Amino acid sequence: MSEAVSLHVICRQEGSRPKGLVLVDRDTGAHDSYSWRVKDEQIAGLIGKTFCMHAAKSELSYLGGQIIEIRREPIEANDGEVRAIVRFQVTKDARGIAWPPTSNPNEYHQVNTEVPLDRLR
Repeated sequence: MSEAVSLHVICRQEGSRPKGLVLVDRDTGAHDSYSWRVKDEQIAGLIGKTFCMHAAKSELSYLGGQIIEIRREPIEANDGEVRAIVRFQVTKDARGIAWPPTSNPNEYHQVNTEVPLDRLR
C-alpha cells in the first residue's frame, strides 16, 4: 500500500456547522469528525497527515487540519456500526484543497496516496 498524503471527506452542513463535527479543545483547535469508514489498516498511515472536508467533490475543502488520531467506535446513531472518528487540529492550510482525481462517482471519502497537496491547491 502506498503512503497516505491526505484524507478527503464529503461533509455536509447541518445548519451553520459541518455535520458530525465536535469541538474537543478550544485552546488547541482540536475537533472530532464522526462516522467515517476508514479501514484499520489505513489509520496508522494517516496520523499527522492532512484532513480535508468538502461540501462536494467539485468544491475546494472548506475546513480541515492535521490528523491527531483516528479511533474506531460503534456509532449509536448508525445501529452500532463501527465507524472512524477523526480527531484533527484545524489549520488554515487545509482549506482550499481540491478533491483528488477519482474514477468513482459515488465515493464520499478518499485516502489520497498519489497526488501531492501542492498539486491540489
